[in-house]
Amino acid sequence: MNDVQVLEDMRIPIYRNPEMPIEVRVKDLLRRMELKEKIGGMLSCTGSGPFKKASSGDWAEMVNDFQKGAVESRLGIPLIYGVDAVHGNGSVVGATIFPHNIGLGATRDENLVHRIGIATAHEVRASGINCTFAPCVAVCKDPRWGRSYESYSEDTEIVRKMTSIVTGLQGQPPSEYPKDYPFVKGRDNVIACAKHFVGDGGTKGGKNEGNAEISESELTGIHIKPYVDCISKGVSIIMPSYSSWNGRKLHEDYYLLTEILKNKLGFMGFVLSDWKGIDRLKEPRGLDRNCIATAINAGIDMISAQVMVPYEFEEFMNHLTSLVESGEIPEARIDDAVERILRVKFIAGLFEHPFTDASNLLHKVGCKAINEAMGENVEVIYEESPSIDTLSQRDISYAIVAVGEESYAETFGDNEEPKICWNGADIVSLVAERIPTLVILISGRPVVLEERLLKNIDGLVAAWLPGSEGGGIADLLFGDYDFQGKLPMTWFKRVDQLPMDANDKNSYDPLFPLGFGLTLGNNLTDGSMLSACGSGPPNEALSSDWADMVDGYQKWALNSRLGIPLIYAIDAIHGNSSVYGATVFPHNVGLGATKDADLAQKIGIATALEVRASGIHCTFAPCVAVCKDPRWGRCYESYSEDTEIVRKMTSIVTGLQGQPPAGHQQGYPFVAGRDNVIACAKHFVGDGGTKDGINEGNTEGPYDDLERIHMEPYVDCISQGVSTIMASYSSWNGTKLHAHRYLLTDVLKDKLGFKGIVISDSKGVDRLMQSHGDYRNCIAVAINSGIDMVMVPYEYQIFRENLLSLVESGEVPMTRIDDAVERILRVKFIAGLFEHPFSDRSLLHVVGCKQHRELAREAVRKSLVLLKNGKKSNEPFLPLDKKAKTILVAGTHADNLGYQCGGWTRKWQGRSGRITQGTTILDAIKEAVGEETEVIYEESLSIETLTRQDICYAIVAVGEGPYAESSGDNKELVIPFNGAEIINMVAERIPTLVIIVSGRPLVLEAWMLDKIDGLVAAWLPGTEGGGIADLIFGDYDFHGKLPMAWFKSVGQLPMDVADDKAYDPLFPLGFGLSL
Repeated sequence: MNDVQVLEDMRIPIYRNPEMPIEVRVKDLLRRMELKEKIGGMLSCTGSGPFKKASSGDWAEMVNDFQKGAVESRLGIPLIYGVDAVHGNGSVVGATIFPHNIGLGATRDENLVHRIGIATAHEVRASGINCTFAPCVAVCKDPRWGRSYESYSEDTEIVRKMTSIVTGLQGQPPSEYPKDYPFVKGRDNVIACAKHFVGDGGTKGGKNEGNAEISESELTGIHIKPYVDCISKGVSIIMPSYSSWNGRKLHEDYYLLTEILKNKLGFMGFVLSDWKGIDRLKEPRGLDRNCIATAINAGIDMISAQVMVPYEFEEFMNHLTSLVESGEIPEARIDDAVERILRVKFIAGLFEHPFTDASNLLHKVGCKAINEAMGENVEVIYEESPSIDTLSQRDISYAIVAVGEESYAETFGDNEEPKICWNGADIVSLVAERIPTLVILISGRPVVLEERLLKNIDGLVAAWLPGSEGGGIADLLFGDYDFQGKLPMTWFKRVDQLPMDANDKNSYDPLFPLGFGLTLGNNLTDGSMLSACGSGPPNEALSSDWADMVDGYQKWALNSRLGIPLIYAIDAIHGNSSVYGATVFPHNVGLGATKDADLAQKIGIATALEVRASGIHCTFAPCVAVCKDPRWGRCYESYSEDTEIVRKMTSIVTGLQGQPPAGHQQGYPFVAGRDNVIACAKHFVGDGGTKDGINEGNTEGPYDDLERIHMEPYVDCISQGVSTIMASYSSWNGTKLHAHRYLLTDVLKDKLGFKGIVISDSKGVDRLMQSHGDYRNCIAVAINSGIDMVMVPYEYQIFRENLLSLVESGEVPMTRIDDAVERILRVKFIAGLFEHPFSDRSLLHVVGCKQHRELAREAVRKSLVLLKNGKKSNEPFLPLDKKAKTILVAGTHADNLGYQCGGWTRKWQGRSGRITQGTTILDAIKEAVGEETEVIYEESLSIETLTRQDICYAIVAVGEGPYAESSGDNKELVIPFNGAEIINMVAERIPTLVIIVSGRPLVLEAWMLDKIDGLVAAWLPGTEGGGIADLIFGDYDFHGKLPMAWFKSVGQLPMDVADDKAYDPLFPLGFGLSL
């Protein structure tokens, strides 16, 4: 006789025996249930509460009454009673209210969130409730969404990390626990519900209950991953979203709810509808028999009574019974749903302990109070709306102004322009104009912050929706603790930027980026900081504004225990081009055309002065890549395809850093003084030689070729005392440079004797994850390979924690850390940062000065390459007549300073238009010609103009739009913006000079070359367009020579001048005419 038979003989129902396996109990109870009991079991209970201001004890009494009725039924099946305890048990008076999820996302602290889950579970169970509809694991991609604050972050990885709250609420499953099986540890825990499956944070325009128009791979990669984590942690319930995916409502999506969630992901808990989720399957909304069939068949297992089916309980029961009896819903589907529900009830111990254990838990509700922070002798004046009398008082030391959003939930919170409510911005301005002011923003998302507001205030804190414990804010404001929060979502500048994607480097231009967050500086130990091109003070900030910002950071560093100064760096790769009004020199490809080492050194001197004027100590320049394929998106950052030309131009290092004295130790960094900057040779090594010119690609070939072609310029930089060298994103023969110990340590440090800093590129360590697994391992690999300083744009705290752990475990030796820090300190001491950490304001007058602009104009003159001059060799077209009666100037690049400057100017990817101070080609032409000359300018030509008979000649400027890095990779290399068509339209009717503004050679069709009269390669000349006019009108002669071969067709690429058989360029390396 087996155990089951014994129990049956003793008349003890098997499902009542807690010693029996869960699945046996489920099957036993299911076979005993009648259809009406099964359908009744698919309805659970939740409600709005006993009465206003009810305590946990009142709630417990109410829930126990409901539960009593359930357990006295025929089979005694207990209820699951759920509540929205989304940030503490917020429905109960006196409960602890934690920050909403957006604030928790800013902590990045999974252990904290786990502990909040434990505390919430205690307070929920104290009120008799056994389930919470939390956590929300939506990934919010648009802060206009009314549920933005319910999301931990726009970053999937942060949301995944925060799913640790599930184990806080439900308990931690033991190591041997079945995967994907629901888990609730005991009576102090609650049933958790991950919501809202799936994609609700990614709807178009941030519309609540809207439509997520994304591919399945995006849905999986961005929005489903947090649910996978919840399931692995034993989450018991998953709630579908009101929203749609590509037009289909989630409550009716069989593919997502059943095939993906239940079958593919193996979820064994139950799927619970949202409030009136079934009603929303038709318009107008309402309970509908067909909608019930659709939802249940799609995979919905439970629909909560009173709230989730709020009022039509009996009608719903009748419809569902009818649907099963008619076969429209198979009974097998009902049995599957009921099995899932019973499984969770058994796991949660509700059959054994259906009622509240008030004696053990009630004392934990709201169990700690807040202490006041202010001293006894401090007078605190509070006025919601400040009066002029108060604001005019002279004895107010500072003001704290707390403003923000009004409360909202779900669709009521959808907002196309999230901004500070109740005239909050006006209140801030009123106070900040008179008193030093700290602003505290209480909001569920980033809101519009106008530039005038930011300029007036002295401090700004995003407090999110902090809950009941305001003392935590005072703890930070008065310095008892330091700030640790980091933005869980991007803070936009303007709503027309939304939605923003931190991975879209072309358009990502935030006010504050994802992951941004300052500290008070007590524990500031960062070795360096940087402003990526386009980040920094507000738009059109001057060098003085930058100096203010950098000095502020430096002040924090010096207040640390040892007072070690920061190195602050910027991408000043062709002048200090991030700063409005700075001199912008030609990009390297143009300087390579000059072959003028002295000129490069002078440009280095001028750049150093303008960088130091902005308070910055280091530039990530020069790029000494040897570009072997113009399809590469960084071609214009290379001086040439010829290693010897690149070597010659490394003279810029002595311009930036100063000239080392005779006898200076080989390999030892050098910085002459306060007028110089720390230079960085990049990107070590072979980045210009990748297969097919793919950025961050793979350079294939033997070490001898790598050394001969790509490494020689680094040898020259080292001999000139370069202080830092940046590793390349690219690979050599399949191994990423950031993980290449042989090249970084054995060759660069040991063989070449480099004593400076090896620095990673931005997120260079992150890019190792594809080949080296998790981030922690990538850090170990990079540091052990020889990276000394790591560029971590956002989540530096995670980096610190991981590296500390790696050192403590011995995976990264302490000797490796000491070597890296020695190198960093060496450069800081050599650069004089300990003696002169702050900006030298006496240099401000040099920014964009006449002398520097004349130097830039000289560089433009020497960089231009004349490729054609006349249709006949004995009839030159240039120089052009300054006194011609009428000149036509046309093309997209004739009057566009942004196009003239290219990438890495004001913004990482560059911009179009008058982005800084400078002279366009059109400006220069107008300045150069005689007073009697009419200059007609049309970017897009009209037939009326083209048919004029009095135009003497045309100047057509066309070329590439700005780009940087991978966005510049280009397999076609045709002239963009219909450039060839514009040339054709003009050249058919008027004698024409074409100026190509580009970062590399482009396709020039034979017919076009035949039609035009003159052709000039202007590269990316920068702000001083006057240098172009100097040449085309004959004030100076052309001296520039092609720094790389001009191909006939992209099919020839890559070209090799040493390959006599295949080398057949349109214009060879070194070609260039003169007047």
